[in-house]
Amino acid sequence: MRKRSEPNSTRPVAFIPLAAAIDSALSAPKIRQQILASVLASEWEEIVGTTIFNHVKPTALSGSVLTLQADSSVWRQQVSFLKNDLKDRINSKLGYIKIRDIKVR
Repeated sequence: MRKRSEPNSTRPVAFIPLAAAIDSALSAPKIRQQILASVLASEWEEIVGTTIFNHVKPTALSGSVLTLQADSSVWRQQVSFLKNDLKDRINSKLGYIKIRDIKVR
């Protein structure tokens, strides 16, 4: 059986500002990606407008590829025509998110 290691209280711990500690924690790629996806979802209606919002929802963000779910084939086609405009809107509204491609399902 493996021994539990006791915390080493003699080891010094560097003090850093809280903002730096949070930035460091949030810079982990998986966490950062989840936060970006959450921000994008919460801002979705403002970015695309009410009409598109009622028919198209973001479902996944993988790297710089955004996947959207449309409620009909008509809206899938409409979004395919609007891909470049949507990328520009997202990238300008949320400057820290850089969408390079949009997939529509």
